[in-house]
This record gives sequence, C-alpha cells and structure tokens, in this order.
Amino acid sequence: MAGRAREGWRCWLFCVLALLHSSSLALRPTPLRAAPRALHRAWAPRAVATVEATEHPLEAIRAAPAHADSLESASVAGPLNDAPWRHAFRALAADPAFVSAGFGKAAFKLDERWDFAVGSVTMEDVERDVTLMPPQFVASGVRYQGGIYNQPFTAGFTFADVDARMDEATVVLLNAGFLIPKLAAISLAMLEATRLPIWMNVYLSKPGLTTSTQLHTDTQARVRVRVRA
Repeated sequence: MAGRAREGWRCWLFCVLALLHSSSLALRPTPLRAAPRALHRAWAPRAVATVEATEHPLEAIRAAPAHADSLESASVAGPLNDAPWRHAFRALAADPAFVSAGFGKAAFKLDERWDFAVGSVTMEDVERDVTLMPPQFVASGVRYQGGIYNQPFTAGFTFADVDARMDEATVVLLNAGFLIPKLAAISLAMLEATRLPIWMNVYLSKPGLTTSTQLHTDTQARVRVRVRA
C-alpha cells in the first residue's frame, strides 16, 4: 500500500485557518520582540474603527518575509520553522488595507508567492500524523440524494484508508491545528499575530476529482494557504 500511496501523492494540500469574526472583536496584533514597529499600534474596536485610506489593493499586500528580514522563531526545536509564518501573519494583521477593507469584508488572493509555505506540510506528514486525529474529525464528501455530505471515518482508520478515500473525494482534517504538531505551530503563529480565536482545517484533494466536500457557508474569516500542488 505504501508504494501505491506514494505514487498517488500528486495532490493539493490546503491549510485553512479560520478566524472568529465579530463586530465586537478587532485585530490586535501582539507586539513581540522582533515585531515590526507597525505592530505596536493599538487597533480600535472594529465597530468604531477609522482607518485611513490605503494606496494599494488587497492583492498587492506584501506579507512574506524578505531574505534580509530578521526573523524570530518561537522554538528552535519545533516541528517546523515557524519564523516566516509568524512574520507573514503579523504583517498581514498589521496592514491597514487588510484591516479596513479585507478582514471580514472581502475575498481576495495575494499576488505574492509564499515560498516558505510550499512543502512546509507534506503528505508524508499526513501519513505519519493523521491517526492522531479522532475519526469524527476526518471526513470526506459522499453523494447522497443529489447532495454531497461529509462522511466521517471510523475508529481504527489508517492512512491507507485516507489515501483510498482520496481517490473518490476530498478528505478534510477538521480542527487539525489542535492535534498535528506542524499544523499546531502554524495555528499558534496566527493566534499570536491576531489574538483572535482560530482553528485550522486541512483539505486533501487529488487531481481529477468530481466530488469535493460538503457544501457549506463559513461565518468566520478564513486564510487559505496552499502548501502542496
């Protein structure tokens, strides 16, 4: 099975971080030792916030660290190098355009490429860690009476079961940021940058699928990062 799985690992792997969005909550970037000076400003609550007009569109926001940037990692022995994630999330949360016109208001795709994210989480990581997830948190779309609904896995599932299900539909790892070490590090970087309640889902899809995941509407703001394609 391992050989079959590895041959089939030409897939999309998306990490989706959801931020609780409410008119009573505001982005309040946490100033840490290596944080840019812009992060030290205090944001007023969103309900009464007045942010000056910005000169660049949301797509043009630059959040990825440059090679010359001094980066701070939470732990040198962590499951992945979280420093660029921390930098990018801080920069995003401190950007006036994101705060005034993006967060909770508009969908957009950044023009810049986050090279640090590519390959940071792999299918090898999924193979190793997916059984840390409770079976009810691992699901895939199934067709039923004209709709698509998420069907959870059962107790005792293995990565081979996940790989086989991926032949038919997208597999979703719900709340994976609480349980899988690498994803927990990314989630913590977002939590520290925004000081908002967050959680992370992971979507695994092979090319050519006709069945995705259950159709749903999210009431929270989401940051989607493709780490493998």
